[in-house]
Amino acid sequence: MHFCVVMDQFAAQAFAAYNPRFLNTPFVVVKQNPESHKTSVSACSFVAVDMGVKPDTPVRVIRRDFPEVKMVQYDNRWEATAREDLTHIMEEYTPEFYVQDSGVCLMDFSGTWASKNPKCIVEELGDEIRYKIRITDVAFGISLNKLLAKLLATLACPSGVEICNPGEEEDTLEALDVEVLPGISDGVRERIKKYGIQTVKQVRNLGRQSLACRLGKEGEVLYSLSRGVDLVPQVEGKRREVRVESVLNRDINDFSRLKQYAKLISDKLSHQLKSRGMKTKRVTVVLKYSDDRTTRKTVKLGSPTNEFPVLMPVVVETFEQLYQRRIAIKSIRAVVRSPLVDDGQLNLFESNTASKFRQRTYAISHIREKMGFDSVLNASYLNILSDGKTDEDMEAHHTTT
Repeated sequence: MHFCVVMDQFAAQAFAAYNPRFLNTPFVVVKQNPESHKTSVSACSFVAVDMGVKPDTPVRVIRRDFPEVKMVQYDNRWEATAREDLTHIMEEYTPEFYVQDSGVCLMDFSGTWASKNPKCIVEELGDEIRYKIRITDVAFGISLNKLLAKLLATLACPSGVEICNPGEEEDTLEALDVEVLPGISDGVRERIKKYGIQTVKQVRNLGRQSLACRLGKEGEVLYSLSRGVDLVPQVEGKRREVRVESVLNRDINDFSRLKQYAKLISDKLSHQLKSRGMKTKRVTVVLKYSDDRTTRKTVKLGSPTNEFPVLMPVVVETFEQLYQRRIAIKSIRAVVRSPLVDDGQLNLFESNTASKFRQRTYAISHIREKMGFDSVLNASYLNILSDGKTDEDMEAHHTTT
Protein backbone atom coordinates (compact mmCIF):
# COMPACT_ATOMS: atom_id res chain seq x y z
CA MET A 1 0.00 0.00 0.00
CA HIS A 2 1.33 3.42 -0.99
CA PHE A 3 0.82 6.61 0.98
CA CYS A 4 1.44 9.98 -0.64
CA VAL A 5 1.73 12.98 1.66
CA VAL A 6 1.45 16.43 0.08
CA MET A 7 2.06 19.73 1.83
CA ASP A 8 0.55 22.30 -0.50
CA GLN A 9 2.42 25.62 -0.76
CA PHE A 10 5.40 23.84 0.79
CA ALA A 11 7.81 26.80 0.62
CA ALA A 12 5.36 29.02 2.50
CA GLN A 13 4.42 26.37 5.05
CA ALA A 14 8.08 25.52 5.72
CA PHE A 15 8.93 29.19 6.24
CA ALA A 16 6.04 29.72 8.66
CA ALA A 17 6.89 26.50 10.53
CA TYR A 18 10.28 27.87 11.57
CA ASN A 19 9.12 31.49 11.84
CA PRO A 20 6.03 31.14 14.07
CA ARG A 21 5.11 34.82 13.95
CA PHE A 22 4.06 34.23 10.31
CA LEU A 23 1.73 31.30 11.09
CA ASN A 24 -1.48 33.36 10.87
CA THR A 25 -0.14 36.11 8.64
CA PRO A 26 -0.91 36.72 4.96
CA PHE A 27 2.40 36.49 3.09
CA VAL A 28 3.89 35.24 -0.16
CA VAL A 29 7.28 33.73 -0.99
CA VAL A 30 9.19 35.11 -3.97
CA LYS A 31 12.33 33.59 -5.48
CA GLN A 32 13.49 36.53 -7.58
CA ASN A 33 14.08 40.15 -6.70
CA PRO A 34 10.85 41.37 -5.08
CA GLU A 35 11.47 44.85 -6.48
CA SER A 36 11.41 43.65 -10.08
CA HIS A 37 8.15 44.03 -12.00
CA LYS A 38 8.83 40.64 -13.63
CA THR A 39 8.88 38.74 -10.32
CA SER A 40 5.93 36.49 -9.51
CA VAL A 41 4.77 34.65 -6.41
CA SER A 42 6.29 31.23 -5.77
CA ALA A 43 4.10 30.15 -2.84
CA CYS A 44 1.41 31.66 -0.62
CA SER A 45 0.38 31.27 2.98
CA PHE A 46 -3.13 29.89 3.30
CA VAL A 47 -4.26 33.13 4.90
CA ALA A 48 -3.18 34.85 1.69
CA VAL A 49 -4.88 32.16 -0.40
CA ASP A 50 -8.14 32.79 1.46
CA MET A 51 -7.81 36.45 0.49
CA GLY A 52 -7.61 35.49 -3.20
CA VAL A 53 -3.84 35.43 -3.75
CA LYS A 54 -2.59 32.70 -6.09
CA PRO A 55 0.87 31.36 -7.00
CA ASP A 56 2.43 32.87 -10.14
CA THR A 57 0.66 36.18 -9.51
CA PRO A 58 2.99 39.08 -10.43
CA VAL A 59 4.39 40.90 -7.39
CA ARG A 60 3.18 44.26 -8.75
CA VAL A 61 -0.39 42.91 -8.68
CA ILE A 62 0.05 41.82 -5.06
CA ARG A 63 1.27 45.29 -4.09
CA ARG A 64 -1.63 46.91 -5.89
CA ASP A 65 -4.51 44.65 -4.87
CA PHE A 66 -3.27 43.16 -1.57
CA PRO A 67 -1.11 45.78 0.17
CA GLU A 68 -1.50 44.01 3.53
CA VAL A 69 0.20 40.85 2.21
CA LYS A 70 3.86 40.62 3.24
CA MET A 71 6.59 39.43 0.89
CA VAL A 72 9.26 36.97 2.01
CA GLN A 73 12.44 36.23 0.10
CA TYR A 74 12.82 32.53 -0.70
CA ASP A 75 15.45 30.70 1.37
CA ASN A 76 16.07 27.01 0.71
CA ARG A 77 17.22 26.48 4.31
CA TRP A 78 13.66 26.36 5.59
CA GLU A 79 12.60 23.71 3.09
CA ALA A 80 15.78 21.69 3.64
CA THR A 81 15.17 21.70 7.40
CA ALA A 82 11.55 20.67 6.90
CA ARG A 83 12.58 17.83 4.58
CA GLU A 84 15.10 16.60 7.14
CA ASP A 85 12.48 16.66 9.89
CA LEU A 86 10.02 14.88 7.61
CA THR A 87 12.63 12.19 6.94
CA HIS A 88 13.02 11.53 10.65
CA ILE A 89 9.25 11.19 11.05
CA MET A 90 8.75 8.96 8.00
CA GLU A 91 11.44 6.47 8.96
CA GLU A 92 9.56 5.75 12.18
CA TYR A 93 6.77 4.25 10.05
CA THR A 94 8.55 2.46 7.20
CA PRO A 95 12.08 2.32 5.79
CA GLU A 96 10.62 2.39 2.27
CA PHE A 97 10.01 6.09 1.65
CA TYR A 98 11.48 9.15 0.02
CA VAL A 99 10.97 12.87 0.38
CA GLN A 100 11.06 14.93 -2.80
CA ASP A 101 12.45 18.45 -3.02
CA SER A 102 8.89 19.73 -3.33
CA GLY A 103 8.06 18.23 0.07
CA VAL A 104 5.94 15.44 -1.41
CA CYS A 105 6.51 12.27 0.62
CA LEU A 106 5.94 8.79 -0.80
CA MET A 107 5.74 5.87 1.61
CA ASP A 108 5.55 2.17 0.79
CA PHE A 109 3.81 0.16 3.50
CA SER A 110 4.12 -3.17 1.69
CA GLY A 111 4.48 -5.89 4.29
CA THR A 112 3.27 -3.70 7.16
CA TRP A 113 -0.15 -2.84 5.77
CA ALA A 114 -2.05 -5.53 7.66
CA SER A 115 -0.81 -4.32 11.04
CA LYS A 116 -2.58 -0.93 11.04
CA ASN A 117 -5.69 0.70 9.69
CA PRO A 118 -4.82 3.38 7.08
CA LYS A 119 -6.99 5.95 8.85
CA CYS A 120 -5.04 5.37 12.06
CA ILE A 121 -1.74 5.88 10.22
CA VAL A 122 -3.06 9.08 8.62
CA GLU A 123 -4.17 10.43 11.98
CA GLU A 124 -0.89 9.59 13.74
CA LEU A 125 1.33 10.78 10.90
CA GLY A 126 -0.65 13.97 10.38
CA ASP A 127 -0.47 14.83 14.07
CA GLU A 128 3.29 14.27 14.14
CA ILE A 129 3.86 16.55 11.15
CA ARG A 130 1.63 19.26 12.60
CA TYR A 131 3.01 19.17 16.13
CA LYS A 132 6.67 18.38 15.50
CA ILE A 133 7.24 20.53 12.41
CA ARG A 134 4.25 22.89 12.67
CA ILE A 135 3.25 22.32 9.05
CA THR A 136 -0.50 22.70 9.41
CA ASP A 137 -2.00 21.67 6.07
CA VAL A 138 -1.23 18.08 5.12
CA ALA A 139 -3.07 16.02 2.48
CA PHE A 140 -3.00 12.24 2.07
CA GLY A 141 -3.62 9.91 -0.86
CA ILE A 142 -3.68 6.15 -0.27
CA SER A 143 -3.78 3.37 -2.85
CA LEU A 144 -2.13 0.12 -3.89
CA ASN A 145 -1.13 1.98 -7.07
CA LYS A 146 1.61 4.57 -6.48
CA LEU A 147 0.53 6.96 -9.24
CA LEU A 148 -3.06 6.88 -8.01
CA ALA A 149 -1.90 7.64 -4.47
CA LYS A 150 -0.13 10.74 -5.80
CA LEU A 151 -3.18 11.89 -7.74
CA LEU A 152 -5.52 11.36 -4.79
CA ALA A 153 -3.21 13.33 -2.50
CA THR A 154 -3.22 16.22 -4.97
CA LEU A 155 -7.01 16.15 -5.08
CA ALA A 156 -7.13 16.07 -1.26
CA CYS A 157 -5.17 19.34 -0.90
CA PRO A 158 -4.89 21.31 1.22
CA SER A 159 -5.71 19.06 4.18
CA GLY A 160 -8.00 16.21 3.13
CA VAL A 161 -7.66 12.44 2.86
CA GLU A 162 -8.51 10.32 -0.19
CA ILE A 163 -8.39 6.51 0.10
CA CYS A 164 -8.83 4.02 -2.73
CA ASN A 165 -9.90 0.64 -1.38
CA PRO A 166 -8.02 -2.42 -2.71
CA GLY A 167 -9.62 -3.70 -5.90
CA GLU A 168 -11.08 -0.32 -6.88
CA GLU A 169 -7.91 1.17 -8.40
CA GLU A 170 -8.92 0.89 -12.05
CA ASP A 171 -12.41 2.35 -11.59
CA THR A 172 -11.09 5.18 -9.42
CA LEU A 173 -8.37 6.10 -11.92
CA GLU A 174 -10.72 5.97 -14.91
CA ALA A 175 -13.16 8.34 -13.24
CA LEU A 176 -10.56 11.06 -12.62
CA ASP A 177 -10.43 14.24 -14.68
CA VAL A 178 -7.62 14.07 -17.22
CA GLU A 179 -6.42 17.46 -15.94
CA VAL A 180 -4.97 15.82 -12.82
CA LEU A 181 -2.46 13.73 -14.80
CA PRO A 182 1.08 15.11 -14.30
CA GLY A 183 3.85 15.76 -16.81
CA ILE A 184 1.67 16.94 -19.72
CA SER A 185 2.47 20.19 -21.52
CA ASP A 186 -0.04 23.03 -21.75
CA GLY A 187 -0.19 22.60 -25.53
CA VAL A 188 -1.26 18.97 -25.26
CA ARG A 189 -3.78 19.83 -22.57
CA GLU A 190 -5.38 22.37 -24.90
CA ARG A 191 -5.59 19.83 -27.72
CA ILE A 192 -7.16 17.29 -25.37
CA LYS A 193 -9.86 19.82 -24.52
CA LYS A 194 -10.53 20.42 -28.22
CA TYR A 195 -10.97 16.67 -28.70
CA GLY A 196 -13.56 16.68 -25.92
CA ILE A 197 -11.54 14.32 -23.72
CA GLN A 198 -12.44 14.84 -20.08
CA THR A 199 -11.74 11.63 -18.15
CA VAL A 200 -8.83 9.23 -17.85
CA LYS A 201 -11.09 6.46 -19.13
CA GLN A 202 -11.57 8.32 -22.42
CA VAL A 203 -7.80 8.59 -22.80
CA ARG A 204 -7.36 4.87 -22.18
CA ASN A 205 -10.09 3.96 -24.66
CA LEU A 206 -8.31 5.85 -27.45
CA GLY A 207 -5.35 3.50 -27.19
CA ARG A 208 -1.62 4.07 -27.36
CA GLN A 209 -1.29 4.15 -31.15
CA SER A 210 -4.09 6.66 -31.67
CA LEU A 211 -2.71 9.00 -29.00
CA ALA A 212 0.83 8.72 -30.34
CA CYS A 213 -0.33 9.59 -33.87
CA ARG A 214 -2.13 12.71 -32.68
CA LEU A 215 0.11 13.86 -29.83
CA GLY A 216 3.51 12.32 -30.54
CA LYS A 217 5.65 11.17 -27.60
CA GLU A 218 3.39 12.93 -25.14
CA GLY A 219 0.56 10.78 -26.42
CA GLU A 220 2.46 7.69 -25.32
CA VAL A 221 3.14 9.30 -21.95
CA LEU A 222 -0.53 10.16 -21.61
CA TYR A 223 -1.56 6.59 -22.36
CA SER A 224 0.93 5.17 -19.82
CA LEU A 225 -0.44 7.49 -17.16
CA SER A 226 -3.99 6.42 -18.00
CA ARG A 227 -2.91 2.84 -17.30
CA GLY A 228 -1.64 3.82 -13.86
CA VAL A 229 2.07 3.69 -14.72
CA ASP A 230 4.14 6.09 -12.63
CA LEU A 231 6.76 7.54 -14.97
CA VAL A 232 8.75 9.24 -12.20
CA PRO A 233 11.68 7.01 -11.16
CA GLN A 234 11.39 5.86 -7.56
CA VAL A 235 14.91 7.02 -6.81
CA GLU A 236 13.96 10.66 -7.35
CA GLY A 237 14.64 12.55 -4.16
CA LYS A 238 15.51 9.34 -2.34
CA ARG A 239 18.36 9.54 0.11
CA ARG A 240 21.14 7.01 -0.24
CA GLU A 241 20.80 4.25 2.29
CA VAL A 242 22.82 1.40 3.72
CA ARG A 243 21.01 -1.90 3.96
CA VAL A 244 22.18 -5.27 5.26
CA GLU A 245 20.04 -8.39 5.26
CA SER A 246 20.34 -12.04 6.22
CA VAL A 247 17.90 -14.17 4.23
CA LEU A 248 17.70 -17.65 5.72
CA ASN A 249 17.61 -20.59 3.34
CA ARG A 250 15.16 -22.26 5.70
CA ASP A 251 12.86 -20.42 8.11
CA ILE A 252 13.84 -20.87 11.76
CA ASN A 253 12.45 -19.85 15.14
CA ASP A 254 15.39 -20.68 17.41
CA PHE A 255 15.59 -17.50 19.48
CA SER A 256 19.25 -17.80 20.49
CA ARG A 257 20.39 -18.46 16.93
CA LEU A 258 18.28 -15.62 15.56
CA LYS A 259 19.95 -13.29 18.06
CA GLN A 260 23.29 -14.32 16.60
CA TYR A 261 22.04 -13.41 13.14
CA ALA A 262 21.16 -10.01 14.58
CA LYS A 263 24.78 -9.74 15.74
CA LEU A 264 25.98 -10.78 12.30
CA ILE A 265 24.01 -8.08 10.48
CA SER A 266 25.24 -5.56 13.07
CA ASP A 267 28.80 -6.41 12.12
CA LYS A 268 28.02 -6.24 8.41
CA LEU A 269 26.25 -2.92 8.90
CA SER A 270 29.27 -1.54 10.75
CA HIS A 271 31.53 -2.71 7.94
CA GLN A 272 29.34 -1.17 5.24
CA LEU A 273 29.20 2.18 7.03
CA LYS A 274 32.97 2.28 7.48
CA SER A 275 33.60 1.25 3.89
CA ARG A 276 31.47 4.15 2.68
CA GLY A 277 32.85 6.65 5.18
CA MET A 278 29.49 6.97 6.92
CA LYS A 279 28.01 7.02 10.41
CA THR A 280 24.43 6.86 11.61
CA LYS A 281 22.20 8.17 14.37
CA ARG A 282 19.29 5.83 13.56
CA VAL A 283 18.94 2.16 12.70
CA THR A 284 15.82 0.40 11.45
CA VAL A 285 15.50 -3.33 12.14
CA VAL A 286 13.06 -5.30 9.98
CA LEU A 287 11.92 -8.89 10.59
CA LYS A 288 10.17 -10.91 7.90
CA TYR A 289 8.21 -13.93 9.10
CA SER A 290 7.59 -17.17 7.24
CA ASP A 291 4.06 -15.96 6.37
CA ASP A 292 5.62 -12.89 4.66
CA ARG A 293 4.36 -10.48 7.30
CA THR A 294 6.94 -7.96 8.45
CA THR A 295 7.52 -5.88 11.53
CA ARG A 296 10.00 -3.07 11.97
CA LYS A 297 11.26 -0.50 14.42
CA THR A 298 13.60 2.47 14.14
CA VAL A 299 15.90 3.24 17.06
CA LYS A 300 17.72 6.50 17.69
CA LEU A 301 21.31 6.25 18.89
CA GLY A 302 22.95 8.56 21.40
CA SER A 303 25.48 9.92 18.91
CA PRO A 304 26.54 9.13 15.32
CA THR A 305 28.52 5.91 15.12
CA ASN A 306 29.65 3.10 12.86
CA GLU A 307 31.20 0.91 15.57
CA PHE A 308 30.09 -2.70 15.90
CA PRO A 309 30.21 -2.73 19.76
CA VAL A 310 27.75 0.20 19.77
CA LEU A 311 25.46 -1.01 16.98
CA MET A 312 25.30 -4.66 18.06
CA PRO A 313 23.48 -4.28 21.43
CA VAL A 314 21.03 -1.82 19.87
CA VAL A 315 20.17 -4.13 16.96
CA VAL A 316 19.92 -7.19 19.23
CA GLU A 317 17.69 -5.40 21.75
CA THR A 318 15.46 -4.12 18.95
CA PHE A 319 15.24 -7.64 17.53
CA GLU A 320 14.17 -8.95 20.94
CA GLN A 321 11.45 -6.30 21.16
CA LEU A 322 10.18 -7.06 17.65
CA TYR A 323 10.21 -10.85 17.81
CA GLN A 324 6.91 -11.39 19.61
CA ARG A 325 5.02 -13.81 17.36
CA ARG A 326 7.36 -16.74 18.03
CA ILE A 327 6.95 -18.18 14.56
CA ALA A 328 9.70 -18.86 12.05
CA ILE A 329 11.73 -15.96 10.67
CA LYS A 330 12.56 -15.71 6.97
CA SER A 331 14.96 -12.76 7.09
CA ILE A 332 16.45 -10.08 9.34
CA ARG A 333 17.35 -6.69 7.92
CA ALA A 334 19.09 -3.58 9.25
CA VAL A 335 18.62 -0.31 7.37
CA VAL A 336 20.20 3.12 7.72
CA ARG A 337 18.02 5.54 5.82
CA SER A 338 19.98 8.75 6.35
CA PRO A 339 23.68 8.03 6.81
CA LEU A 340 25.92 10.87 7.90
CA VAL A 341 29.37 11.56 6.53
CA ASP A 342 32.11 10.38 8.88
CA ASP A 343 34.06 13.61 9.29
CA GLY A 344 36.74 11.98 11.43
CA GLN A 345 35.75 13.97 14.51
CA LEU A 346 37.18 12.16 17.55
CA ASN A 347 35.93 12.04 21.11
CA LEU A 348 38.14 14.35 23.18
CA PHE A 349 37.65 12.11 26.20
CA GLU A 350 38.43 8.86 24.41
CA SER A 351 40.66 6.57 26.48
CA ASN A 352 43.79 4.92 25.14
CA THR A 353 42.03 1.56 25.22
CA ALA A 354 39.07 2.89 23.23
CA SER A 355 41.40 4.58 20.76
CA LYS A 356 43.34 1.37 20.15
CA PHE A 357 40.10 -0.58 19.75
CA ARG A 358 38.78 1.92 17.20
CA GLN A 359 42.00 1.72 15.21
CA ARG A 360 41.81 -2.07 15.29
CA THR A 361 38.23 -2.09 13.96
CA TYR A 362 39.24 0.15 11.05
CA ALA A 363 42.17 -2.16 10.31
CA ILE A 364 39.75 -5.11 10.23
CA SER A 365 37.45 -3.20 7.90
CA HIS A 366 40.41 -2.50 5.61
CA ILE A 367 41.25 -6.22 5.49
CA ARG A 368 37.64 -7.07 4.70
CA GLU A 369 37.59 -4.58 1.84
CA LYS A 370 40.54 -6.38 0.26
CA MET A 371 39.74 -10.00 1.10
CA GLY A 372 35.99 -10.04 1.69
CA PHE A 373 33.83 -9.72 4.79
CA ASP A 374 34.21 -13.40 5.74
CA SER A 375 37.99 -13.02 6.04
CA VAL A 376 37.55 -11.69 9.60
CA LEU A 377 34.56 -12.79 11.68
CA ASN A 378 33.45 -11.99 15.21
CA ALA A 379 33.28 -14.87 17.69
CA SER A 380 29.87 -13.74 18.99
CA TYR A 381 28.09 -15.25 15.97
CA LEU A 382 30.70 -17.66 14.67
CA ASN A 383 28.85 -20.83 15.64
CA ILE A 384 25.87 -20.12 13.36
CA LEU A 385 28.25 -20.04 10.41
CA SER A 386 29.94 -23.27 11.41
CA ASP A 387 26.54 -24.83 12.05
CA GLY A 388 25.65 -24.00 8.48
CA LYS A 389 28.21 -26.47 7.18
CA THR A 390 26.37 -29.41 8.70
CA ASP A 391 22.89 -28.07 9.38
CA GLU A 392 21.14 -26.73 6.27
CA ASP A 393 18.55 -24.75 8.17
CA MET A 394 21.28 -22.48 9.49
CA GLU A 395 22.69 -21.52 6.11
CA ALA A 396 22.00 -17.97 5.08
CA HIS A 397 22.58 -15.76 2.12
CA HIS A 398 23.81 -12.34 3.22
CA THR A 399 23.11 -9.34 1.02
CA THR A 400 24.08 -5.69 1.24
CA THR A 401 22.98 -2.69 -0.78
